[in-house]
Amino acid sequence: MTAFSDLQQQYGQWQQSRYDYRLASVQFIQRFVRRFREYLGAPEFYQTGDEPGRQPYVSVVGVRQTGEHTLEFKKSNSPFELLDQQEDGFWRTGIRLDLDRGLNEFPKANFFYPIMLPISKIC
Repeated sequence: MTAFSDLQQQYGQWQQSRYDYRLASVQFIQRFVRRFREYLGAPEFYQTGDEPGRQPYVSVVGVRQTGEHTLEFKKSNSPFELLDQQEDGFWRTGIRLDLDRGLNEFPKANFFYPIMLPISKIC
């Protein structure tokens, strides 16, 4: 075994550990948001206005810093886009809560809550 192949093996193990931890972090925040919705007693979905389909009352959203004191919250097509790795050792993510005056009524108000999760030392 060469030093390079040893480095490749160690790097592969590190990458797998990092992927596993990131997956576990995504699963954690998804469970957290589901339980937050259950705690609130909110229904899972509401019917959207003109578009066919359903929208969750409570969902995980990605968070990106766009200015010194400004955050942007966005839906994601990929669960891994829900976590943004910060230089200070945290994942940043968020919760979106849609509220209305009555079930499936419009207009809806959207409330966003940023969340920081510590990143494991393996990352």
